[in-house]
Amino acid sequence: MSKRKPKEGSAEASFLQRLDSVEARGKKLGLTMPQVTAGAGVARATPERWRRKVPQSVLLMDKLEAFL
Repeated sequence: MSKRKPKEGSAEASFLQRLDSVEARGKKLGLTMPQVTAGAGVARATPERWRRKVPQSVLLMDKLEAFL
């Protein structure tokens, strides 16, 4: 699960919540994260990389919304 504490309601927070949800739903189905990523055709390291550093496009969305 995510260790980051982004601003509540931000695109970053939503993104990390979705990532947590995918992991939890997979676990509930008896799947490991490597099984989930393999089934989805996503590199195993991708979700781990996203947890360390949220994709720039997500962070830019927060900046756009903050401007408005």
